[in-house]
Amino acid sequence: MSASSSILLLVLIKWLRGEKEETQDEKFMDYIRELTQIEREIGKLEEKSFHDPSQLALISKRLTRLKIDALEKYPDANLNDPGLMDRILSLISTTRKHAAVLMKQADAGKGQAVSIQKK
Repeated sequence: MSASSSILLLVLIKWLRGEKEETQDEKFMDYIRELTQIEREIGKLEEKSFHDPSQLALISKRLTRLKIDALEKYPDANLNDPGLMDRILSLISTTRKHAAVLMKQADAGKGQAVSIQKK
């Protein structure tokens, strides 16, 4: 088979397969990476004996912006993984609850860390 025949065959195969539809999975994975970073920040706050309510409020605002951004982009998003959005929303919800618990502790103890009692 000559070089030109090989090239023609490759072009034909690509054409028959069609163009791959571009997906936004990577953009939505960025949300998970940002959530991971926020969790790290919360973990660092938990290691201190003082929880700064202003830092926790900023984290809460970031989570709200992240959720709004994801919800605004979702209707037009073409995702390979249909469960990706559910996981993102679940992670945001869990992280928001975690931050809210720490804010409540900070308010109750005027910023001092309080251990969480499991029932």
